[in-house]
Amino acid sequence: MAHRIRLGLLLPFIASAAVGCSDDPVPPPVDAGADVSDTGADSGTDVGTDVGTDGGMCPSVEFIRPTSSAVLGVADDMDNNCSNGFAYGVQIATNAPIGSRLELLVNGRSVGNTTVSGPTVRFEGVQFDTGAMSTLEIRRSGSTVTCGTATVSVDCNVPRCSITAPARSTLNLTDSTAGAGMPFATSFVVGTDIEDGREVELSITGTATPLRAAVMSGMARFNNVRLSPDGEFVTRATCTNRAGNVGRSAESRFTVDSVAPTLAVQSPVANAVIGLSGDVNAAVPGVQFNVCARSDAAGRRVCASVMGSTPADPAGCADVPASATTDACVQVTCPDGNAPFTVEVSTQDAAGNVARGSIANVRCQSSLPSVRVVAPAAFDATTPRPSSTSRVTRTPRCPAFRSTWWLAPTAPRAPRCSFATW
Repeated sequence: MAHRIRLGLLLPFIASAAVGCSDDPVPPPVDAGADVSDTGADSGTDVGTDVGTDGGMCPSVEFIRPTSSAVLGVADDMDNNCSNGFAYGVQIATNAPIGSRLELLVNGRSVGNTTVSGPTVRFEGVQFDTGAMSTLEIRRSGSTVTCGTATVSVDCNVPRCSITAPARSTLNLTDSTAGAGMPFATSFVVGTDIEDGREVELSITGTATPLRAAVMSGMARFNNVRLSPDGEFVTRATCTNRAGNVGRSAESRFTVDSVAPTLAVQSPVANAVIGLSGDVNAAVPGVQFNVCARSDAAGRRVCASVMGSTPADPAGCADVPASATTDACVQVTCPDGNAPFTVEVSTQDAAGNVARGSIANVRCQSSLPSVRVVAPAAFDATTPRPSSTSRVTRTPRCPAFRSTWWLAPTAPRAPRCSFATW
């Protein structure tokens, strides 16, 4: 956190007084010199998760079939046979504009997109988990905002069988359980009410035979399941109890994207010096300079943080252009003083993979010195006491001196203080 320190002159020394670092000095006249700031603040952590402004308000959405809280049975299944899974046609009423697209999610996973052609919209053949409750959501395609929800339960007198993890349709590198440099792998969990010790089968695209895992306390865990190379994988679980009754989960589709977007910082370069004449926005106080980068994360955001300075862009980010060879630039403000700092740049693709870059030892020209306390790091009663005349500056325990000279004819009680300056 930056500490502001004012430098000036003390009142003439009064010989009979002994002043220590832990005493509050008599306030002197205010120095006409300018303030200086420490530039060692923490860097920001924004990684460009925003994708720009929202494309519009949510349309109204009402679930017609099924209605919310409905309980569906064998007669509602498309082929009236729950042992091979449960499928159902979902219908909603909406005032969404003709030609717009809506997306249906079940338990947080996308199951279909359709184009609006009238006041009602249908999603055919939507699969639900047997013996379990499912949550339905409607969103505008490409948005993360939910416009309507409903819950539905399926009761066909067959075992409960539901893939509960992963919870998202799109998986990125952070979801991988494999080691660095290894092909992408993740873990699956199936919830069921079949007997402990019974095996659950998990079918996955590209796997010749289903994977098997034993049930324990209502869950079957499949660890380190390889999903490689990146792409779409279709999974389905089958749960068979001791009586031979079969329950099947909904068919779930997972898209794996484990590759971070490209990110090439164009400016400034390492060891750059930002001149006073290089201000790119005179309407903003201080000196502004552009941080520019290129990325293939089109439509996403590239963000910059500069040792705690505040970018002119309220979000600290700029849109990534459609072309990976076009710069995206963010205006940032020079910190006070001319101490070196690091520029950090980041972006994130639609899957959530983050790319980062940095530029070290950037300086801004300034008539103000930069000051940072370097010793002692904290108050220490064992620190040797200064001599009767010592050159000191403040620590976190010292008052804000208005002079670089401190006179103490008697031994003070506070530690020696020192500055690093540029």
